[in-house]
Amino acid sequence: MAREDISVGGEYRQVNISKDGFVFAMAAQVPRLMSEFERKELARFTPCTFDNLENVLEALAITHCELVLIHPFREGKRTFVTFALPAYGIAGGAAAVEFFQHQGKQREAYFAAVRAGMGRDYAPMVEIFRKVVKASS
Repeated sequence: MAREDISVGGEYRQVNISKDGFVFAMAAQVPRLMSEFERKELARFTPCTFDNLENVLEALAITHCELVLIHPFREGKRTFVTFALPAYGIAGGAAAVEFFQHQGKQREAYFAAVRAGMGRDYAPMVEIFRKVVKASS
């Protein structure tokens, strides 16, 4: 693997990537998209002070979808889930990481939820996180 194929210490990826035919944001657009992500989603949902589970699930679903669609680093989804759940007051990061290993119908549902997020339909990802929270309890 060439050096530019590895994200190091928070550096944005420098290569275009895809998974199972799904193309993520072009590498050249990542800095702009991350700046927009910070101004919109992160500004909206941080600090993490929510008064009910539905608001937490919505925040997790939106931030997760938007970050996955940008996919600023070569790896990172598990890191997001591990750190995001405790930030939103939900324990069980390890159970969440295991949940996101994607196998069988679970994998199909996850990728369908990401695709729905492209159209700003976050309801499928809310349901994914509802299952994660239940598995983490």
